[in-house]
Amino acid sequence: MRTIDDFDKDSGLYTTEVLSFASFAHSQNALVSAISLQKRDQKTRDTEALGKMLLQDMKDGHAHPADIYKFSEAVHEWGGAVGKRVWANLTRHHGAQLETLLTTWLSQVPWLDVEDAVEAGSRIKGLKVSFASKHLRMLEPERFCVLDEVLSLGLGYALNPRGYKLFVDQLRVYQRVHHPSETIAFVEGGFFLLVRQDVRSVK
Repeated sequence: MRTIDDFDKDSGLYTTEVLSFASFAHSQNALVSAISLQKRDQKTRDTEALGKMLLQDMKDGHAHPADIYKFSEAVHEWGGAVGKRVWANLTRHHGAQLETLLTTWLSQVPWLDVEDAVEAGSRIKGLKVSFASKHLRMLEPERFCVLDEVLSLGLGYALNPRGYKLFVDQLRVYQRVHHPSETIAFVEGGFFLLVRQDVRSVK
């Protein structure tokens, strides 16, 4: 995972340092480029903005269940075709109770640790770690990121609460060393774009 800027145009030799995260070799330029692509995505920015407002309301003690429901729907919309299927299953499983379940979970998140936060979400039938972590990422991008099938297969982290905690903890160390000005969410998003190429080529 490199960019053209990683090579000397005259000699054709690789001239920049190779970094590694979870045995995934990449250059700094490649990850910076991938992060930049993620940050330009309008749907990502819009969903983050919803999460930011909701988080503040939660901390102030007046988050409305209807706003939490709307936020969750936006997260699933951000998740594309898979997200729409997950949302359809959630509404089928829980009906009118879904708003209450989401509110009970998400309103606790600011005061939960990483593992407990994702575990509480994954206990909602139909949600699982992948989309539970997407909610967390959009609510608090400085503290949480996404662990989905692509990153699980590509980097070797288990799609369960313990695997998520390990991923967040190790990515946090990497982020602080190599990209301290970025949120952990955007560092993960950059890795997603890079790792996805390997995962899809294998599939």
